[in-house]
This record gives sequence, structure tokens and C-alpha cells, in this order.
Amino acid sequence: MSHSGVLNSHARGPASAHVIVCPVETWHRARRLLAGAVGLLAFGSPGVASSQEATTRTAAAPSGDSAKPIAPTVGTFREALDALFNHPAGLTSDAAAARSRMRSSEVAAKRADEAAAQAGTRDAALRFLPTLGARGSYARLSDVGSQALGAFAAAPASPLGPLTPGAPLVNQPLAFTVPRDMYSIQADVSLPVSDLALRLASKYAGAKHSARAAELTTRATERAVAAQARLTYYAWIGAETRRVVAESSLALARQQAADVEARARAGELSEADVLQTRSRVSEVELAVERARNAANSKADELRTTLHGPPGESYEIGETLWTDVPPFPGQADLEGLVAEAIRERLELRALSEGVAHAKSEAFAARTGVLPRLDLVGSAVYANPNTRYFPLQPTWHATWAVGGALSWNSGDALSGAAGGAAAGAQASHLEADLDALRDAVRAEVVRGHEAVRNAESAVTSMDKSLAAEEEVYRVRRALFRSGQSSLADLNEAENRLTRTRLAAVQARIDLRVARVALLHAVGRDR
Repeated sequence: MSHSGVLNSHARGPASAHVIVCPVETWHRARRLLAGAVGLLAFGSPGVASSQEATTRTAAAPSGDSAKPIAPTVGTFREALDALFNHPAGLTSDAAAARSRMRSSEVAAKRADEAAAQAGTRDAALRFLPTLGARGSYARLSDVGSQALGAFAAAPASPLGPLTPGAPLVNQPLAFTVPRDMYSIQADVSLPVSDLALRLASKYAGAKHSARAAELTTRATERAVAAQARLTYYAWIGAETRRVVAESSLALARQQAADVEARARAGELSEADVLQTRSRVSEVELAVERARNAANSKADELRTTLHGPPGESYEIGETLWTDVPPFPGQADLEGLVAEAIRERLELRALSEGVAHAKSEAFAARTGVLPRLDLVGSAVYANPNTRYFPLQPTWHATWAVGGALSWNSGDALSGAAGGAAAGAQASHLEADLDALRDAVRAEVVRGHEAVRNAESAVTSMDKSLAAEEEVYRVRRALFRSGQSSLADLNEAENRLTRTRLAAVQARIDLRVARVALLHAVGRDR
């Protein structure tokens, strides 16, 4: 299902001159965000390999004292994790989301689109005002001489009124001189009465829907950017915890090597056992180096997401060990779906886009109707052509009236444009239905991920406690000669894997909650 660019490609057609943004594009960003969260939930991040994988790798890092020393005890592992988290001045997921939202170039672009849409609304409102025009002119005319209209009989010696019998008449020519300099100042006003009631009203309504869609899309983009920043933040925490687990595994490997060498000196183990444990230390050292590199890479990714300066470092301001409260309304899946349909900004923005397209369709169809305009003008001219004969004198005149017009080109264009805009509205309505279905699927997946993550936290906490005790017992038995090196290696591998899984389960729960909060529309 592909929705990307639907509003951009259709709402900017011939029937619309206003800016409309694409909430579906923002939803696709949100869907990619959820996919990223699912990827984080799939526990496949680089860490310390299993015993079978470890035996196939070749040592590629210096062993022994060149690596960072880590105390070997289980208590120290917990202390190392505690030292990693909950720094008072450290970065939290909320702070990461706020910084990303504030500095995001995507949000800045959407805000620019919103400003353009708001300007389109103001432009549509201004078109309700009468159209005013003014112009001044001067012309120098060619000399056409005195203009004669013939002759007429006059009684210059008689008073006005009927002539007395015998009054003398005089034959006089009728002629006048045309002024050669013409000056004119004119003001015009026009009011499109039919457009005010039909086309402009619909255009203004469409512009308001477009501006609202742009506003909602900006807010949706802010939420998507903030959620992505939270996911990047937790991915960084995951890399840092895997580094701690790898370093703790190295401490266990060195501890085991010391135990093996002690038993070898006592003649209880062979030199081959000593070499095997040294090889294992080298392998784990390589895993530690890879974990550190991965942590550095995730830190750089977080710095890029937050648009931080080069070299900026972060400390973790949250802790994974506090219990996460149940997701509000988690027991009512259909209620969560209904909330998402009601609250998701992408859906609301696309609904505004549908209303915009319908308004544009109605505005285009009004082109088939006759157009009625009220017009008026005022002229101050020398000479004023309304006065006869023309005289080199300033006179003011005015005129008001109406004009009813229709032409076949506008009618045909309006019918075609209305049909095209109506089809666009139908297309967007279909997209809206598809987007509702996609949002429902997103909520269902997020709900499942939260439930799975909650179960994983409970299960892995129990497993970790058990594997730590198993390793403690296995090591005590090995040191007393009652357990084999293979058994100790297996216990160590299981402990390392369980540590990774236990920490990752708590990260997964937070990642799943971020994704579900966004899917439901509760993120702010």
C-alpha cells in the first residue's frame, strides 16, 4: 500500500493554488519508526557470542593486561550497570525527544509548509474585498485643426425665447477646436458578487482546511521525530549495556583463566587447558572491542539525531531497574484502536485534506455558471470626454453599473476541473480508509510487542538470578576439582547470554511502549 505524496500530487493541481502538506508521508515516517522499534525488539545486536560461535573465531586482539580491567564478581557486574545509569545530569529519553524536536530539519520544513498554508488562507480572505484600481495618464494629440459641424441660423440681437416676427437672423458656422493636451485620473472598483457567494467562499473554506492540515502535519512530524529520538536513545543505551556485559564477560574469562592456571600448576589440568582458556580470553577481548565500537557508533548516531556538536558526549540519565507501570488501557485493545483512530494526527490531517479537495471541486464547478460583477469608476480629466464640446478644463464624472458575463471556455474548464478535483477527493477518501486500517494494524503490533516485552522482563529476571547462582556453583566445583572446564565454560556462556537478554528485555519494554504510545497518539 503506497500513500506517499498523495496530497502533494493531487491537491496542488489546476483546481488549487493553496499549499497542502502530506500527512500520509508523516504516517509512513511513523510506520518506519515502528519498524525500527520492532528491529530493536528483535534481539540480534552484536554482543558476546555463544560458546559454539566463540570456538570458530580467531583471536584478533591483544590479551591479558592490555584490555580494560573489570572486576570478576557478579556484584561488580551489577555495580557497573548501576554506574552506567541514572546520572543526575545525564540525558533522558524525554530530553532527547525535546532536543530532536527543536532542532529537526524535518520539523523546520513542515513549519515552513504551515506558514505557506497560512499565507494561502490570508490570500483567500483578501479576495473577498472589492478590487480597487487607479491610473493616471497624459497624452499629446496631433493637431487636427478646427472641427466644423456646419452652419446654423441665429438671432444674436433677440432675447432667449420665441423670436418676434421680423427679427433678423444671421448664418453662423458651428466649429470648435480640439485640445491637444489630455490629462486623466481614474479610479475603478469591482465587486464579484457571484464569486463571493460561490467560488471565493469555497476557496476560502478549502484554504482553511489546507492550513489546518499543514498544522496537524507539523505536529505529527514533531511527534514522529521525538519518538525516533527516543528509539535512538534506547538503541544507544542497549549498545552501552552490551559493552558492560562484554567487559564483565571478559572479567569472567580472565577469572576462569586464573583458576585453570592455578589447577595446572597443581598438576590437575594440562597445558592444553591453559592454552584453551587463554584463547578464550583473546576471543572475548575481541568481542569487547566490537562492543565498544558499536557503543561509539550508536553514540554518534544519537549525536546526529540530536544535532549535537562533534565530540559531544552523553551520560545516561535514566535507569532500567525501576518497574515500568502497566500501559494505561492495555487490557482493552479495541479501546486503544478507537483512541488511535480518534487521536492520530495523520488521520486528522488527511481528513482535512479530503475537505480541502471537496472545496476545490465545488469552486471549480462554479465556472460553468454566469458571472455577475458590480463595477464603478470615477474620472477627473482635462478635457473630460463626457463634456461636449471638448474644452481644456478639468471636470469630474462617475459611473456605476453591473456586468453579467459567461463564456464557453470558462464553463468547459470549470466542468473538467470540477470532475478532476472530485476524483482527487475520492482518492483521498480511499487513502483515509486505508490509513485507518494501517493505524489499527500498527496499534495491534505495538500492543503485542508491549505484552511480549513485559513477559520477557519477568522471565529474564528469574533466569538471570538462576544463571548467576549456577555459575557461582560451577566455579566453586571447578576450583575444587569436582567439575570440568567444559561445564564451567557452558555456565559462563549461559550467564553472559542471560545477562544480555535480561538487560535487553528491559530496553525492549521501553522501546515497545514508545512505539505503542506513538501508535495510539498519546505521545506529546
